[in-house]
Amino acid sequence: MKKHSTQRIDKNCPIPNTHSRLEQAHHLWHQCLEQYFDPLGFKANLNSAIEALRNVTFMLQSEKKKIPDFDGWYSEIQQSLRDDPFASWISKARTKIVHKSDLQAESWSEAVIYNNFELATLKFKIDPFLPLKDSVSFSIANMPKNLIDQREFLVLSVEKKWVVNELPDLEILEVLGKIYAKLSKIVKDAHSRADYSYDTTTQKEQIVQEVFGKEGILPCMFNTQESRICRVSLKDGSLIRLKREQISVPTIGGEKVAKRYGWGNSVPQIFEGSPAKVAESLSIFAKKVLARDGHHLRMAFLHYPEGWHFIQIYAEDYQDKYVAMRKIAAEAKKIQADAIIEVAEVWLGTVSDFDRGIMPKDSKDRNEALSITLLRSNGEFKSYLTTFRRNLFRKVKFEETKVDFEGIPSNLSPLMALWGLKYPNNPKKQEN
Repeated sequence: MKKHSTQRIDKNCPIPNTHSRLEQAHHLWHQCLEQYFDPLGFKANLNSAIEALRNVTFMLQSEKKKIPDFDGWYSEIQQSLRDDPFASWISKARTKIVHKSDLQAESWSEAVIYNNFELATLKFKIDPFLPLKDSVSFSIANMPKNLIDQREFLVLSVEKKWVVNELPDLEILEVLGKIYAKLSKIVKDAHSRADYSYDTTTQKEQIVQEVFGKEGILPCMFNTQESRICRVSLKDGSLIRLKREQISVPTIGGEKVAKRYGWGNSVPQIFEGSPAKVAESLSIFAKKVLARDGHHLRMAFLHYPEGWHFIQIYAEDYQDKYVAMRKIAAEAKKIQADAIIEVAEVWLGTVSDFDRGIMPKDSKDRNEALSITLLRSNGEFKSYLTTFRRNLFRKVKFEETKVDFEGIPSNLSPLMALWGLKYPNNPKKQEN
């Protein structure tokens, strides 16, 4: 797991103790995440994180002389904290931890069985000292019987959640992330009133923090599901660990690349204009890559307020592909993406084979194709599908590209669910 490092507080900071307590809370939050599967370590850091968060306002009041018109400003802050259910809870939780007993936290697991769609869920309370593999075994033993025959093409995802009795429907670190965001804003305002700049995160996190809106939850505290989850192929029970490469802004250019793919001395600006324009440009570029290299890696391009986010996907089978798209949907949620363009080589089978349960890659009448698909959060869809053949020397020959505005492939269903779009003929999910 990536280690977290806190910011150094400037020696001229007007409220250094307040700022320090906020940074301590940030650090302790990450230690909670790192110790998520160690019950004793998690609870110890959770208690400390709650104390640190609650102490931010205590420190702020002790340094009030550094902030002009503190009493008038802070009276409004106090009322907003009283009205906030999470801030109110943490105040009571801190009192309990310090003066009465440990916080009562429980561990739950939620299992999901899926292909391109979620087919079944199972939620159960577990002994926090049991290893995750026991939750996996329990989930497999209790999966719906009608899915057993399909297990060769299914994935089991088991997510662990820590919750507290007072907030049973919310994962506790997400709650602390919301509280941190609120306190961070208060500390930022205090710095501003003292005519001093405020910096408690990296510049990139500050940019994305603004995108998240009024809650201002830091990216490192947002959507922690990936750190709390285990995925298993129901085909053979093996763990699924995808290799994935990410680049914030894709760069395709340079004289070498231009000459390699037949563009002369420079590559056109592919990632300029609307997502629809970018998809059209990628459909041209991808064919040049496939023709020159003989293959094309599977890629996803997510459009978000700062530009384009590129993810290269390595998937060996169907289960890997199912997991990959859910990971991409999680990434899209994290960066507030509003469009995806996927580029991939695909197999095309016959309808009759598919109706008989024969997947395209196993069809005797299969064909290869290059697929570029665009889906936007407003429902706009466009695809470019180009069938191709290889001669005896493996040289690629393309057929005419077909453009479609309606046939959304099922592998994009996790993105559709994220954006509130309904997929036609979505199978009904079973819940236990």
